[in-house]
Amino acid sequence: MGQTAGHNRMSSWQQDFSTGNFTVRDMNDDLQGWFDFTRSESNQNDHTKWAQVNVTDISHPFIQMKDKVYWLIVDVWGGGNIGWKESGSPHFRANAVCYDGLNWNELRDPLTQDPLDFAFVIDGSNLVKPLASHTKWSQPPVEVDPNSDIPTYCGWDERSYKSDLETYWKTAADDFRCLGNMPVTSIRWWGSYYGWEWSSAYGTLPSLLPDAWWIGFWSNVPTNAPPHYWAYSYPDELLHSITIPAYRVNFNEVGSDEYYEYYPYDICYQYDVELEPNEVFWQGDYNDVTEDNIYWLSIVALYNIDIYPQYLWGWKTRPWHWMDDTVTFQTAVIIQQTQMSVLKPIPTSSPG
Repeated sequence: MGQTAGHNRMSSWQQDFSTGNFTVRDMNDDLQGWFDFTRSESNQNDHTKWAQVNVTDISHPFIQMKDKVYWLIVDVWGGGNIGWKESGSPHFRANAVCYDGLNWNELRDPLTQDPLDFAFVIDGSNLVKPLASHTKWSQPPVEVDPNSDIPTYCGWDERSYKSDLETYWKTAADDFRCLGNMPVTSIRWWGSYYGWEWSSAYGTLPSLLPDAWWIGFWSNVPTNAPPHYWAYSYPDELLHSITIPAYRVNFNEVGSDEYYEYYPYDICYQYDVELEPNEVFWQGDYNDVTEDNIYWLSIVALYNIDIYPQYLWGWKTRPWHWMDDTVTFQTAVIIQQTQMSVLKPIPTSSPG
């Protein structure tokens, strides 16, 4: 076994795993050696206990680039003398390395001077979760090129947020039709932090993130209907709303944005939350106060801070819409909509 090894450049991704976030499987007793590079100490017959450590639930997975070589570093706190097991597999490229506080140092077997590699297994999977077994409405983002190694989604992110520094809520909303009598029990959405670009920040997060999410369900006013006779439909009465702490919302980095070079190539995140029984939206109770069983969903990022976030959250748009355009509006009190406007793309050519 050897001490910690890792890459010798700036970290692309990092995450801490505390007790409860990993499992330890004891292996069969076997005579093990010990190598401490920083102290130039080694012992061929040092101990017999060794174990396999498994981290299987990574809340914010690392998205790697195809054909790019990475280095993995593992640090342990509060565990005493714990070392990383060397691998018996065929040697791959460069030797494992160890950081001595100043430099990265190549590791070799202290007896034979053969190259050393560490033992680890990395599993991968598709981060875009499958649809629920009883999907009521599906309107995912649209990929620019479905064959690309890294998903790139066509559209921008419309800011939808409220901070303690501002009186008004900046709110975005989109319409959907109620399909069936089942309540809304979970919600999945996509978004980005404006200016937090893939090229420089992937694998990381802005320092200021939303403290909570406000989700609202509204009734629908059709196009050219009284009292305003507007040329587009819009949300009218707030029927149900919930505020969900950020820790309950799962999110993963799933790709980047692209929209005719009018907006940054921001990192795109997928969010999902399971609603508690007292939070579910029973839309069947409101079909008599909306039109054509159509409702509006609004999602707002809440920042409970007196500092203006540099990278504000926005809700992901898509080029092909259903029924009517998304709308955005400001509210002094969240149940009173004012200054409502329809979202229109900037380019003169259609993205679809």
